Amino acid sequence: MKKNIFILGSTGVGKSSLALKISQELNKNSTSTAIVNADSLQFYKGLDIGTAKPSKKEMLLSPHLLFDCINYPNEATVAWYYEQFFLTLNNHSCNNFLTVGGSGFYIQALEKGLYDDYKVSLKIKEKYENMCKKEGPEFLHKILIKKDTKTADKISNKDRYRVVRALSVIEASGKMLSTIKEEFDLQKSKTSFPYLLQKIALFLERDELKKLLLTRIQSMLKKGFIEEVEYLVKKGQKNWKPLSSIGYKEVQLYLLGQIDKCELTNLILNSSMSLAKRQSTWFKRDKTIQWFHAADELNKAEKSICNFLQKS
Repeated sequence: MKKNIFILGSTGVGKSSLALKISQELNKNSTSTAIVNADSLQFYKGLDIGTAKPSKKEMLLSPHLLFDCINYPNEATVAWYYEQFFLTLNNHSCNNFLTVGGSGFYIQALEKGLYDDYKVSLKIKEKYENMCKKEGPEFLHKILIKKDTKTADKISNKDRYRVVRALSVIEASGKMLSTIKEEFDLQKSKTSFPYLLQKIALFLERDELKKLLLTRIQSMLKKGFIEEVEYLVKKGQKNWKPLSSIGYKEVQLYLLGQIDKCELTNLILNSSMSLAKRQSTWFKRDKTIQWFHAADELNKAEKSICNFLQKS
């Protein structure tokens, strides 16, 4: 049976570098191993520097799956990822996979299955997206409180994507999202992940992570992150969903002259730290994940992964 390791954790803790190191070592020892993307932005072609996507050189060192597989103007969904993940892995020659990312929804879908795939029409989606742009996510969150208090309590009033998604699904399905979640929880026990699975996560203390993220952001800017965004905007892609993500939206403000470079760095850092906190909170709910300090316990993490994959 094929084996899969989920390498999880907050943005910037070193998940990708750990996966690359381990996959190279295992492939040298004839343990065929591929790296699978579980980062919701690294699917997109052209979004390279700002997503900290593995370089082309790094991708040649070990098989990399589900990177650079979506072109403008297409967008990833959890349902699309679920389908592509199992289709790709089932047909791949490798027997071992390192699934790397911090996108909790995507990881949950792989292991537990999907909510009922309610088809949200473009009309409904655009209705709430336009309302969000005009009135702000806080306004939509107040609407969500009236329609589904349980769901609203679990979503930040600043989380544009999740508020819009919740209201869209409620309108499309005629059900409260909390009701759909309860039905999904009943389904979980019937869903079985088809590969042998181990889950590990890396973490850093807040001050350690903040220092590391600042260094990474400064490095991205030196590598041409601003130019990357400018090129995509000039190609007419500024309204593409991934360009509203952390880093890309702040760089667009810089290009419009609304902030200076110092403010740009600080805005990206603050947004990244907020994301890291949400990711950490999400993964800590899963008591089956083994946690390792990203600096002090990296060798232990490597040993745990290699032992699992090399065990017959």
